[in-house]
Amino acid sequence: MHNLAQILDRLHSGAEASSLETGILEFKQEGDSVKRTLEIVADAVVCLANSEGGQVVLGVADRPGETGSVLGVSSELSVDVVVLGIFERTRDLQSRGILNKLDDKSAGPGVRYGPGPYFPGPRQRKPKRS
Repeated sequence: MHNLAQILDRLHSGAEASSLETGILEFKQEGDSVKRTLEIVADAVVCLANSEGGQVVLGVADRPGETGSVLGVSSELSVDVVVLGIFERTRDLQSRGILNKLDDKSAGPGVRYGPGPYFPGPRQRKPKRS
């Protein structure tokens, strides 16, 4: 498995994003509005959290165009806007202990989410309530 920096280098060299995605790495292109983009990212976060967790990289097209796969995002989509957008769209899952924000400063700019203590998956059992 390559690290994210190596994968981004491959994208800049012309590789197709879809060929580099894995079960723990998703590339997403900006939607036609901030609201739509935040929905796309929140859906991807929930899907990743339902499996092994992972990373979402925003601003990457599936297939390279004239300028490559790395498109970037508009200035409206700061890290704070994206994190708040994910929180607002997953608040119910977080409050019920199904989705947890993982505090991992090494992940770089952005945020990581993973299964919470009440996630109904085979990897974690529901804790006993006292």
